[in-house]
Amino acid sequence: MLRVTPRGSAEGGGPLSLSRRLVAFHVGGVALLLLVVLASVLWVSSEHNKLARVSSENLVSAGLTSLRTRALTLVRDYSIWDEGFDAVVENDRVWLYENIGVSVTDIRTFDLVTIDMPGHGPAYGWTENSPPEGETGLLPPDMLQALLALPDDGDVATTETRTRFGMLNGEPWYFAVSYVRPVEKFPSGASAKSLPRQIHGQRLSDDLEQLRENTLADKLHLTDAPAAGEASVALVDLNNQTIGYLAWAPPRPGASILRRVALPLGFALTIVTLISAISSRYAVRSARRLEQALVDATVADRSKTEFLSNVSHELRTPMNGILGVAQLLQTTDLDNEQRELLGILFSSANTQMSLISDLLDLSRIEIGSRHLIVEPFQPAAVLKDLVDMMRLAATRRRIGFEADWRALDGLTVLGDERAFRQIVTNLLGNAVKFTDRGGVDLRATTSRADTRAEITVRVEDTGPGIPKAMFDKIFDRFYQVDGSSTRSKEGTGLGLAISRELAGMMGGRITVESEVGVGSVFSLVVELDVGAIPQRTRDAA
Repeated sequence: MLRVTPRGSAEGGGPLSLSRRLVAFHVGGVALLLLVVLASVLWVSSEHNKLARVSSENLVSAGLTSLRTRALTLVRDYSIWDEGFDAVVENDRVWLYENIGVSVTDIRTFDLVTIDMPGHGPAYGWTENSPPEGETGLLPPDMLQALLALPDDGDVATTETRTRFGMLNGEPWYFAVSYVRPVEKFPSGASAKSLPRQIHGQRLSDDLEQLRENTLADKLHLTDAPAAGEASVALVDLNNQTIGYLAWAPPRPGASILRRVALPLGFALTIVTLISAISSRYAVRSARRLEQALVDATVADRSKTEFLSNVSHELRTPMNGILGVAQLLQTTDLDNEQRELLGILFSSANTQMSLISDLLDLSRIEIGSRHLIVEPFQPAAVLKDLVDMMRLAATRRRIGFEADWRALDGLTVLGDERAFRQIVTNLLGNAVKFTDRGGVDLRATTSRADTRAEITVRVEDTGPGIPKAMFDKIFDRFYQVDGSSTRSKEGTGLGLAISRELAGMMGGRITVESEVGVGSVFSLVVELDVGAIPQRTRDAA
């Protein structure tokens, strides 16, 4: 035998801590607001920093391209020159020094110039300390050959194809190369490969200050590897190898944004926090009053329930005495008038006993003392007893009564027989009571799945019907569809309320379908474990 505690009667539930929840809600809401605002500001600041970094890198890259373009323009100016071409062909070092070499040694227009005349000996040129006649070996052979191999197709060639970075004497340089030729046209019978070539070189370190001013790059410097957080542009040589980096401190406009919004944002968040704190205080104060009212209402409801339970017990004892005396009176000689009065007494006493039983059941359910007794029983046997009893009541009211429970024959389930009986009794009793013409029909069906059986008891009547708007209200305590003082049907309005609670405790439900003027259908659906017939029942059979 197993007892099942009613739903909603868990110990220690107590009233809801609404005030603590409100405090947590307000604190959490303000904290979430602060986090969202702070995260948004930081995100905007970070995005501005990213965009500024990309723009800075593009600007420095453009500055490097500008330097290389300037070098290419200079080398072409010094290469496309009739007198210059003649001087290179004739190896006139004096003229070449006075017109080109001094740009390196004295004027410092660039840092290196090398001239190569194919088939006329090694390349020669000038640097800062070179003699007027020039010197050879200014560039490593592999670098010289790589620079001479750069294409020069006139105006079609670009800065990228005719200029390169390179490492010379341990520091980065940039170089530009051009064919040396007359202004108008190539010499008769000469090919591009046979023309002299001129190479100009410039130390990148000499142009850092100018590049810094043009690009607004803070702390611009050359390095082998940029430090963490620095913006940088790689310097790639003739062999596509990185020979170093231009690095600088990237701009951070996000920091400026943070400084600008910090004060107004902090002020706004402070105001929001104060408003939230004040509203939280009043809300918590109201919630605590509500909690106290809830506690008081709970105590009062429990007191009422205990009072009803005590009163029901106290009323049942004298009512049993009254019914006992009335039964004894029935055994004596009574005239017709006395028997009529005695019938009224029995009717009133039975009605009163029914009310007392309903109040006692309701109070037990509310205080959690109504437990389900899970044991084997046969629903068909219960329905047979109830049908026999209700058929007599229907006959007295001169209405029809039909019942079919054959689908439950032989079925034994585990559950509370008393609760099942009480629910069906209330449904059948209401159907018979509120039906003045027509009849009442009971149908019971079942469907089984493994060790479970779903039982459906359907009670249909041809009574006055129930408005759809009242479907939920009819299960409230003490509710009557006809609540007037002149109603023709007796009742307390507790039967359906108790039935719904018991059905819920059994894990089932009660549904209703009704149409005013046609009738109503109440259905009990409950799913129970299939059990075996008790031994004592089989022995009795």
